[in-house]
Amino acid sequence: MQKLEKSALILCLYIVQTGLVFAAEQGIDEKVYQQTNGNWQLIKFVDDGVAAPAEDLKNIQMELKNGTWTARKGDIIIGQGTYKVLSLKDGYRIVSSKVTLGKNEGKTGQHISKSEGDLLTICHPPEGQAAPTEFTSNKGSGNQLRVWKRIRN
Repeated sequence: MQKLEKSALILCLYIVQTGLVFAAEQGIDEKVYQQTNGNWQLIKFVDDGVAAPAEDLKNIQMELKNGTWTARKGDIIIGQGTYKVLSLKDGYRIVSSKVTLGKNEGKTGQHISKSEGDLLTICHPPEGQAAPTEFTSNKGSGNQLRVWKRIRN
């Protein structure tokens, strides 16, 4: 479970870097950030081809808001950070992120994300590698794949 918490934190960090602050500078429309603003429940987590049991994901949520993210396990904050959409490519976003609170504080990286309806899919490469080009986490790839479902109030 500790690895899952760490991964949820990294995910949140990657997904939410300095969004709106740099959006205009990078030519990324504010609507791109607004598509993912809100609260999300983790419903799938695959690390290097191994899926986490659904029970382990039950209490992990993330809030995205204008280039920032906060990950929680129940009521406990397990990580926070910022993110910035670097580019839009073939139906997905290339995102840069930084963890500002939690186990991976200070770490930065890139990942890809896409939103389809109430689902947000994110794929992180192993630390230090470039963002992947596919939403997969096959054994030996080192990729982490997360699928989040929007929480509707």
